[in-house]
Amino acid sequence: MMNGKVIHACSEFIKTISRYFGRNFWKLKIKPLYTTINSPTSQDEIRSTKFVLYATGVLCSWTTEQERAELTQYIYDALLLIANQKLSINILQAMYSEIGTDANFQDILLSILRDSLTNTNPQVRLYTLQLFNITLRLVDHSTISHKILPALITLASDDD
Repeated sequence: MMNGKVIHACSEFIKTISRYFGRNFWKLKIKPLYTTINSPTSQDEIRSTKFVLYATGVLCSWTTEQERAELTQYIYDALLLIANQKLSINILQAMYSEIGTDANFQDILLSILRDSLTNTNPQVRLYTLQLFNITLRLVDHSTISHKILPALITLASDDD
């Protein structure tokens, strides 16, 4: 398992640098750096912490709709890639553990999990259940009863 404290510290450092130097610096220097070294199409690169830091540090630096949409797509694509290749779920668990502590992004994680429940691949649904386990510890009880419980009922009726 990846060290959560190290990931948190690195993510916060990236966010601080991004916010200190501003949005243009983030767009021109930081984001392209991670984009070129961290494509979610390579099995070797997906195992690295850089993959997690791109989501938790770079994509979580700003909360505009465009960045939120990019973060959502990035995490969803990561879930599909990791599940389809039957890689370790540790990368996704590290992302969910770090991003889920920020209330601004919990709805993104929940929407990804809800959408993943209808995936035809049983491995995706299995990983989704494991990620729900992490998410349950991070969100408040009202969110659980309104958003997570209906999704878990759907998952419980799955034959696979």
